[in-house]
Amino acid sequence: MADKVSPGAILRALDYLESCGVEMHSLLIARGGDLVFESYWAPWTRDTLHRMYSVTKSFVSMAVGCMEHDGLVSLDDRIASYFPEYPDLPPELSALSIRDMLMMRTCHSSTTYKMGCNPRYIPSWKDDWIGSFFMTAPDHAPGSVFIYDTSASHVLASLVERATGEEFMAYIRRKFLSSLSVSQAAYTMKDPKGCPIGGSGLMMRPLDLMSVLLFFSKGMGGLIGQDYMKSAVSPLSSVPDGRFSGYGYLFWVLPDGSYAMYGMGGQYAFYCPSSDIAIVTTAAAQGTKGGEEAILHAIRSIAGCGCLDGDAHELAVRCSSLHVPFADGCWNIAAGKREYVFDGRTGLESISFEFGDDGGTVEAVYYGRRFVIPFGYRRNVVAPFPVTKSSPAASSGAFLPDGTFFLLSHLMNEEIGRLTITASFSADGVTVLPHLHGEFSFLGFEGAATGKLIRHLE
Repeated sequence: MADKVSPGAILRALDYLESCGVEMHSLLIARGGDLVFESYWAPWTRDTLHRMYSVTKSFVSMAVGCMEHDGLVSLDDRIASYFPEYPDLPPELSALSIRDMLMMRTCHSSTTYKMGCNPRYIPSWKDDWIGSFFMTAPDHAPGSVFIYDTSASHVLASLVERATGEEFMAYIRRKFLSSLSVSQAAYTMKDPKGCPIGGSGLMMRPLDLMSVLLFFSKGMGGLIGQDYMKSAVSPLSSVPDGRFSGYGYLFWVLPDGSYAMYGMGGQYAFYCPSSDIAIVTTAAAQGTKGGEEAILHAIRSIAGCGCLDGDAHELAVRCSSLHVPFADGCWNIAAGKREYVFDGRTGLESISFEFGDDGGTVEAVYYGRRFVIPFGYRRNVVAPFPVTKSSPAASSGAFLPDGTFFLLSHLMNEEIGRLTITASFSADGVTVLPHLHGEFSFLGFEGAATGKLIRHLE
């Protein structure tokens, strides 16, 4: 690694991310096409699939580029022509082209399947995500202004299936994923109608993402035309964002000519042509103020470091102990169990706290569903979580200086984020303040509730 990338730059980046309170899951670096650094924050490992969120959009772009190169579609085709089940469309939707959608220049001002819904809870979104795009009234002319519209890439993923006659993942696996040894476990989540979630549903290993990024950076083996490749990473649209300067075909562009696939929470696949450095990160920065910006700053600091300073051994030792955060506080806790009952107004019906020598268990009933969450002190306990899309969870607990108990659970499947529960005890009751950080398919864990002690076992 010493002749490829600076250990000192990586160590400084790790220090910076830790100081910003960012929950990292992986960091991979390649230079000259070779993987030169790879590290994971336990319990995440090399083989753990990760939700890539809007990185998915760039995969949709690659699929469309392959189809255009093979003559299956033209970028000037009207998207409505591939969805004849939606006739008599307004002129704006009738005129909307595939190119407009790749550039995020649709005729909608926001993601249509989220309009009028609570975006924190997936079940509240409209069931027909594709239909919402064509049935929502447009509010401006297509091709005119850049507005980030996730439903556009969602529709484009279904376009891939209609134009190729293959499932989205099967198509891109046949075209290029198989040749890159991408894990057979990789997949794309489905919407309520069974369509691929083309805006945010990609599940794969960070190592798989790095393989695809390197393949793309070298021209994708001629599977996509040169004009498309150039446009994909050119600032076709200016972006009023402090991180990026422009947007191409579902790729983000930076002022120095670097480009990135980017997904919510700190999923980045970044490439700097001038230094031939590729960097992949995965993380759960939702709820951390400035967290996603901090990750990109760290990425750029590594890519821009010209000196080969630092101690490789020191870096190796540091990486051997990386882990997602533990709850921080006091763990000198008297063993026992406390059980409480609530009126259910916030969905919380009951909760119990059991404390042992090395950890314990929180057991709660929300809206009739039982959640059993084991936790450790100064360590994360990985256990199944009752909600499949969020299972497993890695949890720890601690008492804060004011005597409040704090539970921190990292959710690790299709729904990545955090569940926190703060509990303040009195002689005969408890006040519980739960919170979810991220997008989730289950309700509950919102709003403070005060319960009455019904049993205290020493």
